[in-house]
Amino acid sequence: MFCRHCGEEIPDKSKYCPECGGEQTGNSKSEPAQWEYCEVFAEQKTNLLKGFLGGRTWRFWAQAMGPSGVYSVGSSKEVRRGGEWLPNDNKDTVQAHRELVTELLEDGWEVTGRKGGWWNTTLRRQVTR
Repeated sequence: MFCRHCGEEIPDKSKYCPECGGEQTGNSKSEPAQWEYCEVFAEQKTNLLKGFLGGRTWRFWAQAMGPSGVYSVGSSKEVRRGGEWLPNDNKDTVQAHRELVTELLEDGWEVTGRKGGWWNTTLRRQVTR
C-alpha cells in the first residue's frame, strides 16, 4: 500500500506512515478514483391552448449517475420559444443552458464533452467519501 500523504510504499495495514508520520485511515493512493457522470438534456413543453406552433417552452435539466444510482442534479428556468422542434442556439436558450452548466461547475462538476446537440453537455465529478 502507499501513504495517503507522501506516496511512499508502506507495509499493508499500517496505521501511520513510517516516512512522514501521516495517518492512514480511509482509501490509500493505490485505489482508483471513483467518478459520477452527468448529462444535460433539453425538454420541450407545448401549451395546447396557445396553439401547436406558438406555445412552446424549453428547459434544460441535468441527470447524474454514480455509486448511489441515478438522480436529478438541477434544471434551468423555462424559456418561451415559438415552434422549433429543437432548442435554437438563440440568446435566451443559450443563457438558460449557460446558467445551469455554471451551477454544475460551481458544485464541482467538470465538462468532459458534448453528445448530440449543442446543449447536450457531459460532465463528471469525483466521488467524495
